[in-house]
Amino acid sequence: MYLHHISLELTAGVQNSLFQVFNTLVRASPESREAVLQYFARVINLNVKRAGLQVGEDTIATDSFMVNLQTVLYRLAEPFMDANYTKVGRLDSDFTVGLTSILLDRSDRPTLLRLFDEARNERRDEDQGHERGRHSMAVREWQ
Repeated sequence: MYLHHISLELTAGVQNSLFQVFNTLVRASPESREAVLQYFARVINLNVKRAGLQVGEDTIATDSFMVNLQTVLYRLAEPFMDANYTKVGRLDSDFTVGLTSILLDRSDRPTLLRLFDEARNERRDEDQGHERGRHSMAVREWQ
């Protein structure tokens, strides 16, 4: 139990140090902020295969790397995010939409995500078809 506690403290220390480095870079200048955003986008793009069912572990970052990066991203978001979403108005939605389309490459999405999107679209189409069918059935009953 004691070693587990020490391990958690060390992990928290590493994550805090990582946050301090990225936070300093983000706040240093617009150019360094852009470089950090490009780095995050590159890491995400290189690890998009993590969402797949069968992934070669040598083609993606380790779980520890991704957990540490996720922690840094959460901490960077603290100034504008809270549990009640009271600060969400501080976000410029045009910036985030444009940023996502510029930085994240979605052309090579894993098959699982593509299949999920297709299934969701088919379900929506079926639901709309059933609504039309129910409506036309109700109209026939009234005739």
